[in-house]
Amino acid sequence: MKRLRKEKSRILEVIGLCVLCAIYSSAPAEQSQPSPPPKEERPSTPRPGEAAPPAEETAPPPEEPLLQLRSLDTVVAMVNGEAITLGDLQRYSNPLLDLYRKRGVRPTAREKEEFLKRQLESLIDRKLILMEGKERGARIEEWRVRETILALREVKDAFEGNLGKFLAAKGITYRQLYNEFEEEMLLSALIREKAVPKVRVSPAEIQEYYQRNIGKYTEEAAIHCFAITFMKRDNPEAAAAVLAKAREALEKIRQGANFPDVAKTYSEDPVHADKGGDWAWITPETLEKKASDAAFALKEGQHSGIVEGDAADWILWVKEKREESVLPLSAVWKEIELELRAEKLEAEIRRWGQRLRLKAAITYPVPLSALLSS
Repeated sequence: MKRLRKEKSRILEVIGLCVLCAIYSSAPAEQSQPSPPPKEERPSTPRPGEAAPPAEETAPPPEEPLLQLRSLDTVVAMVNGEAITLGDLQRYSNPLLDLYRKRGVRPTAREKEEFLKRQLESLIDRKLILMEGKERGARIEEWRVRETILALREVKDAFEGNLGKFLAAKGITYRQLYNEFEEEMLLSALIREKAVPKVRVSPAEIQEYYQRNIGKYTEEAAIHCFAITFMKRDNPEAAAAVLAKAREALEKIRQGANFPDVAKTYSEDPVHADKGGDWAWITPETLEKKASDAAFALKEGQHSGIVEGDAADWILWVKEKREESVLPLSAVWKEIELELRAEKLEAEIRRWGQRLRLKAAITYPVPLSALLSS
């Protein structure tokens, strides 16, 4: 199915995961409202019956990030007197970079630089929004931050609730983790309060987007295909032996033998033979053209003769067929609405950041290009 997600990737790249949390948070309303400034320092002593925060010990650094950066304490931007370091930028960028790495994406040096520049501008906008919120007394209560940290799925599942082991494995202190969570939660609260109410998506916009991107919601024709594969041989005698083997297999199928059983015995495909030649659901591009054309010409339940391909010969059987279809608008309405909301929220946060930049002092002490490793 052609379900491209370029828009979502771009949105996450610019505004971070916290923005989507800001739209769809299920927290009660009172949690989303900034509270008055605290009178005491935090994190404070745990309440009665609550576990004390782990000691601030560090462990060896986590595994090597995709982007190799030098001098992590180097200041890459000053925002109203507050520094953004290369280390800040790396921590903010690494989750996305890790996703790209898992998908096999290997950016060029120029792509790395452009990506980090966008991330840096996003960090500057985040810092300006947080500064504005703190100036008017916005904060997140300490107990909310602590409970959010203790509820981390990774802590519960991978570390059996042991936060100390989690911190040691990540190579960070409790204070660092607390500050990061507090900042993310405060940013989400500010976005929910100031930006989300300005985002509106009309039914007409959803319908227009659906028509304009109908290819994203089109399901290609597909078949559930089984195949017995006979690899080509250069030696004439070997080729003749393989052809005889193929004819023998085809004769058994014509006599009513179970196709998967024949495939397990005769197929030379090292991947699918043990599965009875089952290729599962495939589209026209899956097999080489000659085999694909022959397979898609078959009816449900029908098998082919010996199909001569470029690299192999085939006997094909189509168990089921699925014609090309388009998902109705009703089936993707919510998905489109979420995409448009995220897109509009991105634009609103950009405008917010631009307004704050007009009265902010921002400098870039060191160009990123000078700090990227080769």
